[in-house]
This record gives sequence, C-alpha cells and structure tokens, in this order.
Amino acid sequence: MTVEVVRAGSDRFRREFVRFPRLIYRGDPHWVPPLETDELALAGGRHPFWEYGEVVPFLAYSDGQPVGRVAAIRNDLHNRYHGRRDGFFGFFEAVDSPPVARALLRAVEAQARAWGFDTVYGPASPSMNDLVGWVVEGTGMPTFLMPYNPPYYPKLAEACGYRKAIDLYAYLGSRADLENPRWNRLVQAAERLAERGRIRLRPVDMSRLEAEIRAFALDVYPAAWGQNWGFQPITEAELKHMARSLRPVLVPDLILFAERVPESPDDGPPEVVAVLIAVPDYNPVLKRLNGRLTLWGLLRFIWEVRVRRSLKRVRVIAFGVKPAHQQTGVAVLMVHRVVQNALRLGFEEMEVSWVLETNRAMRNIAEKFGLKPYRTYRIFRKNLAPDGG
Repeated sequence: MTVEVVRAGSDRFRREFVRFPRLIYRGDPHWVPPLETDELALAGGRHPFWEYGEVVPFLAYSDGQPVGRVAAIRNDLHNRYHGRRDGFFGFFEAVDSPPVARALLRAVEAQARAWGFDTVYGPASPSMNDLVGWVVEGTGMPTFLMPYNPPYYPKLAEACGYRKAIDLYAYLGSRADLENPRWNRLVQAAERLAERGRIRLRPVDMSRLEAEIRAFALDVYPAAWGQNWGFQPITEAELKHMARSLRPVLVPDLILFAERVPESPDDGPPEVVAVLIAVPDYNPVLKRLNGRLTLWGLLRFIWEVRVRRSLKRVRVIAFGVKPAHQQTGVAVLMVHRVVQNALRLGFEEMEVSWVLETNRAMRNIAEKFGLKPYRTYRIFRKNLAPDGG
C-alpha cells in the first residue's frame, strides 16, 4: 500500500481535512459530528490557541483517495509551564491500516523534530484543555465534549512505537446511585466542617458570566490543578472564547461557586475557593445537527432541549477546590447540591469526566457518591530518536 501524506495548507485541503471523519464513521450510530466551523477555525488559525501554538494539519492519500488525517501541534504555553520540549498529535482519524498510521505519525514526528522537540504526546486536539485521549475501555455514544474513536486506534499507535502516558477515567451514576440515602451522614459531617470554615455555596451569576469564568480559570483552576499531570493555564483570550461558547449551553442550577465569607466586612469580599461546572449531555441532540448549525438545526436543538426536555444525562466538566479548603467538606457539599439540582431538573444520570488516574482525591469523591468508572481514555507518548528513527 503506497501512502502519500500532504500538508493541508490551502482552504480546499483544510475543508477535506475537516470532512474526512465522515468516511471513517459512516453508519456509526454513536459518532457525534463536531461542528465543522469549530474545526476549520482550529486548523486555519482562527482560534485563541494560535496565540501561543500552532496546528499543522496533514492528509494521507492512497491511490488518490483520502485514507487518514492528523495534525502536528506545537504548544509553547505547555512547554514553558512544564519546562519541556513536547510536541503533540491531534485530530487523528484513519482507516485500519498500520502503513497509513505510520505515515501520518511520521509526518507529525518530523514536524516535532523541526520544532526542536524530543517527545510526542497525543491525542490532544489541540491541548489538554480540549479533547484528549482515545477510548480504550467502554462503548457507546460519547458524552458532551468527550472524544470518540474506533477501537483500533490505540493498536495503530502502539504499532508505531507509542506507549501509554496516562489514563483518564469517566465516572457514571444512575438515579438510584445518586439518590442513595447513605450519603446523609457524609453530607451532615461536611455541612458542619463547611460551617466552621465559613463556607457558603451560591449558583453562577449569568449576568456577569465572564467575570465568573475568570474567577474559575485564573484563580481556582491553577490553584487546584496546577500540580496535576499535563496542566495548562487558560489565557485571557481563551477565557473570553470559553465564556462566549459556553453561555448558550449553561444551566445556572448546575454551576456552583463556594465562597469563604470573611469574619468582618472590613476584611474584603468573599473569596471564591471552589467551582463546579456541570452541563447537560447535548450529544443526542447535536448528533442530529450532523456537524452543521443551520437555522432549522438550531430550532430543533432549542425544541429538544427547552421544550421536550429530552436530555437525561448531566456531565461535570470541571471541578476545582483550592488546596487550603480540600478538607473542609466543600467538595462533598458541592457534589451533593448539584446532584440534587440535576435530579430536580429531571436528569437520570451524572457523569464526572475526565479524571486523571493519579487524581485519587477526585476519584474518592466520585466513588463515595456511588459513581463508577465506566470508560477509560488513554494518552500516548513516544520519545523521538534524534536521527528520525
């Protein structure tokens, strides 16, 4: 099998790059097409990631037909923060062929060496704050903003010399799990601890959403996650992009802030010490949009979400507690409050994802509330030989 890899540098090639996954997932009932406008923005330099990084897309052809795609990714923010020389691959899609995978990943590795890097990690599309990892355990439709892939992708990576870097877990609980009365004693103890620490919970203020997201992204997030594997700070431009993107899909009752109230008004305003962000799983509705947000598709989306209330799963997409408050009961209280709100709104399931395998504290909280790991995602790595071997 002869494989030719070309850089998708023109608008025509970038459009083919974005549409190629339709060939891989044709007829797959679980695949949810991403919005093509979002992927075009990432591939074409119209995304905040490009302020500190670069995405170089490649397409693979055999006998004139497209058989795969991948992107080499330079992430200067990650490398400055960790003091490393890492490259990344992302947006990988390919037929089940080791020669095709080898040709695509060699293109990434050659680009990584040209940038002066000595290791390649992936998939990260394009960073650890976006879609990361491949499913290695678990089946079914992905939850909102989580990746999906054919089961043969990890084997292709391993055939190309890639090995496990780290696993990420998704936890899932049913209504029966979430309504378990054995929580009561745990919650009562957490309430006493939170009261002693002058902790109060409040919902998000949608009228000042950008400021609320700033408190999470620039304060709580780096304090809570800064020492975690692969952590990457969120820039001001990404923060604004996040606020614009999330506003239409947020449900205020599913977003909680925990504040430490000062002893005296003279001590200043309350300090945000923890944030939990959960969103409905919109994927069953997004699948019907087929990657294109037309007016009819938008109306159908609103009908399904706001009128029919057809969504049954909620996903916790971010949860951070500042280290000084991780033993104050605030984490248990926030999970309990969001669970109660989700059940009241008619949701039947809750997913917490993703959770690093090394994040024992978060895994303990999920398991205390009866959630079980049901999917595993894996990030791979490969050390680059200087000679290109």
